Amino acid sequence: MINWIVNIIGPENSFEVFSFILTYVFYLVGTLLFLYKRRHKNKFFLRIIPAIILGFPFAFGLALLNKTAIGTSFTIITRMLCYHSLSAYIFALLLFCYDEPIADLCLLWCCGICAQHIANKTYPLIQNIFGINDTETLSLFHKNHEELQTWEFLLYFAIIIGLLFLLAYIFRKSNVLTSEKRTRRKVAILSIGFTVVINGIICVSRLYERESMALSINLKLFTISFCILIMSLAAGMFEQSKKDKDYLVIKELLHQEKIQFENTKTNMEAINTKVHDLKKIINKVEDKLNEQDVESLKKALEFYDSTIQTGNDVLDVVLCEKSLLCRQSNIKFSCMADASKLDMLTPTQIYSIFGNIMDNAIRASKQLNEDQRFISLTIKEQNEKIVIEETNFFKGTIKILEGNTIATSKADKAKHGFGLKSINYIVEKYQGKVELDIKNNCFDIIIVLPIKKEN
Repeated sequence: MINWIVNIIGPENSFEVFSFILTYVFYLVGTLLFLYKRRHKNKFFLRIIPAIILGFPFAFGLALLNKTAIGTSFTIITRMLCYHSLSAYIFALLLFCYDEPIADLCLLWCCGICAQHIANKTYPLIQNIFGINDTETLSLFHKNHEELQTWEFLLYFAIIIGLLFLLAYIFRKSNVLTSEKRTRRKVAILSIGFTVVINGIICVSRLYERESMALSINLKLFTISFCILIMSLAAGMFEQSKKDKDYLVIKELLHQEKIQFENTKTNMEAINTKVHDLKKIINKVEDKLNEQDVESLKKALEFYDSTIQTGNDVLDVVLCEKSLLCRQSNIKFSCMADASKLDMLTPTQIYSIFGNIMDNAIRASKQLNEDQRFISLTIKEQNEKIVIEETNFFKGTIKILEGNTIATSKADKAKHGFGLKSINYIVEKYQGKVELDIKNNCFDIIIVLPIKKEN
């Protein structure tokens, strides 16, 4: 089959044509793997299929153009022009088919090109280690093109595609870049610049790889290392962008929780004042009411008369509010807390930490039978640290994710799951740590904070 194709395109053109066609295919596969699960434009398949097909004659034409320049003073310039044109066609295909920001497409396109170069240098590097000249054949077993068998070509193809899948699996990130325009512009320029540079390195190094096997191996190792560095930087950009977005969301949540705390404090003060006044009234008219009415009124007041004292006024307000919610849902709430040394936290931070802990516990408890609805909260001083521990039962399964968070059960996962992220953010700010433990449908969160030392 290989010989049949060679006879059609001509032996003198076969190497260049095969090289450009395969480069196009691997460019395409590499970039599409990095764009897995990215947003498509309308009529995606009607767009991408013709675009892919059109790329083959384009690559064929570039191969013939490059062939005509070999041996002339324009060899390097023409080769670079051809490879830049081929990678530019891939980028144009992405713009035509994917509904993603240009900066994201630039970075993913750059990663796809780098992945192709890594795979396309790793295979010939293996050939060189076995003493085979990769400029003469694709085989791992024979030293000349004439002995190349179809199955050997398929093996080469499978190894390259396998490497592309592996690289995409390692370096691909599903999140998007920051929405800050200046940053996106810089990312786009750097991505295009890196792609131009790496294509230039490939074009120039290829001309000198024939001089010696040692030089060939060193050039391939340098190319692979450089491309891995670029892909690592790209993955880091996506990860940092995700962290920046999480930070902005947490910052906004803390602002909202500050407002919510002030409202809660005002409401709890009003409730406590009314309860106190009503108790006085009941005492005055108690002799005019029958015993049953008095007991009924006292029980009604007990529901709102929550007097949790932890040594921290802010925490008292938070826990009083949450204890009322527990009573409404028939949840037993046990609290043994000494929070007198929790003053290193701001009121908003206290409300955020304990509000999120209690809200998650109450939400989980509501799904259980009433005899299993139990929340335990302890705060104690231990070894010059404050140890906060909350325990509750839950129904179903909870998956602990990277970064001390859990998989949210809510439908809109992008906008939820920030409760634990907010807790982690605050605790890390004070050099503390958060531990999550799940055993026998019992959820346990332990927060350890160093006690602020007085000067």
